[in-house]
Amino acid sequence: MAQFPLDASTPTAQLVSGANVIPCDWSRDGHLIYMSIGTGNSFPSLEVYSLLDQKSTEFATAGAEPQFSPDGK
Repeated sequence: MAQFPLDASTPTAQLVSGANVIPCDWSRDGHLIYMSIGTGNSFPSLEVYSLLDQKSTEFATAGAEPQFSPDGK
């Protein structure tokens, strides 16, 4: 998954990679939660990417279509 600046002021940047990565939701503080489906897995894992740290952390080993709470809790 790549980041595309709306005003084309900077080049695109690769945020997360994988064969089956499905972005789901952005938090207000710059975190992306997404599903990652690996080869042979029956359920997608849920991972959170931090724009600040520029790294992903596994949130859950099985899940689908996550969303952040609107109130941030």
